[in-house]
Amino acid sequence: RDGWEKIKGDDGGSSGVVAAAGEGEGAPWRLRCLCPDAAPPTEPADPPVASLREVGEAWQEAWQAAFSHDTSSHASGPAMSNFGGALGDDSALRRYLVLGLEGGVMLCSEAMSFDSTCLFAAWIGELALDAHMVLLNLCGWAFISGPLAFSIAASVRVGSELGARRPREAKRAALVSFGFGVAWMAIMAAVLFGLRRPLALLVVGHPDRGGTGGGGGDGVEAGDVVALVCQLAPLAALFQVLDGVLGVAGGVLRGCGRQRLNAKINVCT
Repeated sequence: RDGWEKIKGDDGGSSGVVAAAGEGEGAPWRLRCLCPDAAPPTEPADPPVASLREVGEAWQEAWQAAFSHDTSSHASGPAMSNFGGALGDDSALRRYLVLGLEGGVMLCSEAMSFDSTCLFAAWIGELALDAHMVLLNLCGWAFISGPLAFSIAASVRVGSELGARRPREAKRAALVSFGFGVAWMAIMAAVLFGLRRPLALLVVGHPDRGGTGGGGGDGVEAGDVVALVCQLAPLAALFQVLDGVLGVAGGVLRGCGRQRLNAKINVCT
């Protein structure tokens, strides 16, 4: 620093005030004053630690900025204007809760539709239930690894572009997401159709090696389950492509803030 010199080792008894000392670069070092008016160097102070109250106030300001309708902000747009006002405004909070409720109905109705198919298969018989669960697990893995991820990306991307008042970019992001979702599920449908027997044997087990028919129930042979899975695999392959379109469409509608429309579609279908 100004007015101080860093010296190493023994400087032969040179005069000066030693303000600090330590080890560095393989030799002890000291600081020697070069002018009498120089102030001793001080270590930098520790950064201030925010209190819990200050952290809470910062979070409150961030929420208010996110939910406020500020037309001068670059990030303001149709998505932000839906909230109508600051976080303290009842209409803004009500709009937020309505979106959450509609999204919950949308997801619950979609999940319950798959659960209801298991009940219908159980009414037919244990063999039908075992084959249905095998195909449902295979289709579920394909959906989670593809369209579910694409739908999440679509909801974020579409919502961001609409919030920035770029509808063309939002449309392009939606079309790209649809393309990825359909292409992925088409590949998975071809794999399921072409390898339906090996996949069924992988899940159920080989009949000659003690396969139990998937569920382990009495009176159901693994060979019967594998045969039924092979018969139903073409229908499941076609279902996968349509399910991929539906999954990506749900993400696009969430990005547009149209959870209510998506919930109505899921409940009616």
